[in-house]
This record gives sequence, structure tokens and C-alpha cells, in this order.
Amino acid sequence: ERRKMRTNYTEIRHPQFKILSEDQIKDLHYATLELLESTGIKVNNQEAIELLDGAGAHIDDNNTVKIPSFLVEEAIRTAPSRVVVSDREGNRKIQLEEYRSYFGGESSNINIMDLETGNPRACKREDVRRLAILHDYLPRMDFMMMLGQLSDVAEKARKRVEFKEILLNSTCTPLVGSDPSLKDVDAILEMAALVAGSYKNLEENPFVIFYNEPISPLIHDHGLTIALKVAEYGLPIVYTPMPIGGATAPLTFAGNLVLNNAECLSGLTIIQLKKKGAKTIYGGIPSPMDMRTMIYPYGAPELSLLCSAMAEMGKFYGLPVYGTAGCGDSKSLDSQTGVEFSFSSIFQCLSGANLIHDVGLIDHANICSLEAHLLMDEIIGMLEHVMQGIEINDITLALDTIAEVGPGGNFVDTENTYENFKNIWQPRWFDKSFYEKWKAAGEVTLKERLNQEVKEIISNHQPKKLSADKIKELDRMEESWLKE
Repeated sequence: ERRKMRTNYTEIRHPQFKILSEDQIKDLHYATLELLESTGIKVNNQEAIELLDGAGAHIDDNNTVKIPSFLVEEAIRTAPSRVVVSDREGNRKIQLEEYRSYFGGESSNINIMDLETGNPRACKREDVRRLAILHDYLPRMDFMMMLGQLSDVAEKARKRVEFKEILLNSTCTPLVGSDPSLKDVDAILEMAALVAGSYKNLEENPFVIFYNEPISPLIHDHGLTIALKVAEYGLPIVYTPMPIGGATAPLTFAGNLVLNNAECLSGLTIIQLKKKGAKTIYGGIPSPMDMRTMIYPYGAPELSLLCSAMAEMGKFYGLPVYGTAGCGDSKSLDSQTGVEFSFSSIFQCLSGANLIHDVGLIDHANICSLEAHLLMDEIIGMLEHVMQGIEINDITLALDTIAEVGPGGNFVDTENTYENFKNIWQPRWFDKSFYEKWKAAGEVTLKERLNQEVKEIISNHQPKKLSADKIKELDRMEESWLKE
């Protein structure tokens, strides 16, 4: 009778945790509104000043703007609660909503770890091509950020050339950052519209996201200028700060969070005043500075803690959240790397961050490691498996099977095992064999295995090509940049 009553009953709960209580979230929210109303934020953008002035903000002679609470709360209401992003082919792939998490790598790093020598060196154009191919191949790399500084490309054309290489070698969604100039943005938009077929197609199914930052503490400058320009085209905008506790933000966690929130929400307010409903992604990278080394640590537990708190604030506002994980301070692909990558990724997934960046960066984001991307692909696969939760219903409870086997039996040859054994997670790169088999195969370490796999992927994987006409036009564009 009990089992009949449970017919059609199913429950699946995705694992999650909470850093902040409801009262703490409200405290941070109201403290943020007070900060914006009483202290204000400096805005070095005339268009933004005019938008704020026309909406009822208070502006002094130094362009310090005090923003009334009603403007901030109205912006939160008008910003979309979900943002959908396509791949290069126009397929809607990334749904930034609720507890859906997507990962991607690279962001303004200086060096790349050479595959042959194992030593860091300056990034080159060929490295962008390799990374794009790798992202195109790996199933859990959903977007690709700008690599940073290309040492073998003229400075005026670096960001445009990099975007071109991503378009040519990957169908992944590009995320444009690294502080592009207005000319860079114009050129990137032109390339994206060419691939999409038109600016209208690009707006309807955006496959590029733009990333910019305010300047902590409490300044909107060039990053806001770029964000306002991108808003005109209806493309997704990540506009989030990076307040460093003890340097550009208070060292207390709550103080860092409220500063981060104020910079993020004031930016959101200005962008929504520019274009109501603009696809704005909330977030931040708050963390304390290491006072012994004076670095901004990427593997610190505080970064994971504070980024998860920011994700919870984003959920409170009903906004898509930009997160940080899969990166660290280790100098090589070692045990420290695995701990830092896993720790940060678990925190971000369980707190509901949506667009999670900086995958594959080591040495406080100074070095990009291609092998680390494969490591993270494996870690993400484990997390995806766990985040499915546990399905509970009449079939999964398996009472009939347990009764059939009875005390002292085994389940190896049961229908239950046959129907479900493929649901158990299996690694692609990790070794689950016995020690004797591993030793007989040459005692290959994980680092060695990942290095070899990266080389094979780059050599053999063939991303889908753009049409010959589009490639020709992209080449023409590059020629024009170099003549500027």
C-alpha cells in the first residue's frame, strides 16, 4: 500500500549551499544603497553623467554621483533575469539562469606554458589558434576569453587579430575583455556581424559577450564607455569589479562585498538607463591581497568564499552571475593545482554562478596552461555529474530488486545493474586502473598524459571552417588594421 501511494513520485534536488543568511543578504543590499546615496561613485563619462542627471541622481563638480535607491532598484527590475548566448553557428547554447553553470578559460594573462619545454613564455598568435582548437574540442569549455598580450602582433591590432583567430578556429562563444579600445570594439563588432550575417542577426542570437570593469574603489571610466557602446547593439555585457581587500577595498569581507556590490549595481543602473533591458551580467572578483607577497591570490579560499557570496547576491537580485574558478596560484600542474581548481569550482557550482571564467590559469592568472584546461574539463565533468542530484522515485528506490536479491545475495547480474551501470561517471584523463597495470604501461603521470593529449588534439582536431568569402573578408579587415 505504501508503494502504491508513491506512484509517479519523483524528487531531484540539485546540491547547493548558502554562504549568507537572508538577513545578511538584506544587510549588504541596504548598505550598498546607503553607500551609493551618501558617498556616491565617480563617473568619468559624459554620456553616463547626462543619463544619471536626467534620471534624478545628484552630481557634484567633480563628477561624483550620488544615486537614489529608486534608480538602483528600478535597474534591477528592468535587467533580464536570464541571458541566452549562442555559439558561432547561431545555436543557442549558453542559458545563464538559475543554477546552470558554464565554464571558459583565459583572461589577460601575460605568459603561456610552453608545451615542449614546460616553461612559461610570452603569448603568440599561434597560441590563440591552439587554444581555440582546444576549446572547440573539449565538451565542457563553453566560451573562450581573450588570451591577453600577443608578443608577435602589432599592439594596435592585437585584440582584433586575437578575436579573428578565435572566430577561425572555434565555434565556442568568445568573451571579449582585456580592456579593448573603442576602435577594437568597432572592429570586433564588424567581424561578429559578418559571421552572424548581419548586426540584426547578431543581436537576436548573440555569440559574443563583452567584459569590462569599473576601477576600484568607486570609479567608472573607460570600461563603462565600452559597456554603453555594446549596450546599443543589444549584446551581453559583463560589467563587474575586482576589489582587492586591503588595497582597493576594505579588508573585512563584508566591506569588500558591499564595495563590490556598489560598483556592480551602479554600473548596472547606468547601463539600464542607456537601454532598458540591456543584457547585463552581475558578479565580481572580490578577494584580499596577500600581505606577505603583495599579490592578488587566485587560489585563496577567501576568493572562493567571496565569489560564492556574490553569486548569492546575484540570485537575490534575479540576475545572471559571472563567476571565477578553475584557476590558482600554483606554478605548475601539480597537487596544489588540483586542490585550487577543484575547491574554487565546487564553490562556484554549489552557489549557482553561471558564467565561470579563468579556467586553466596558474601563477595568480599570469600563466595560461593548455594541459590545465584538460584537467578542468575532467573536474567539470565530475561536478556536472554530482550537480544532477539524486532522483528518488519508485524505480530508483529499487525495492523490488532488493527483495529479489535478498539478504546475502549480489546485484551484479540484476536488471537494475544492467540498466544503470552506464550512468556511473567515467573519466577521460584520470587513471582508475590497478597499480600493476599503470606500472606496466610506463608509469605515465597525469601531467605527462595531459601534455600528450593536448598535442594530439591540436594536431588532429579540425574545427568547422567559416565560408571562404567570410575568411577572405576577415583577411581584408586585418590588412586595414595594420595600415591604420
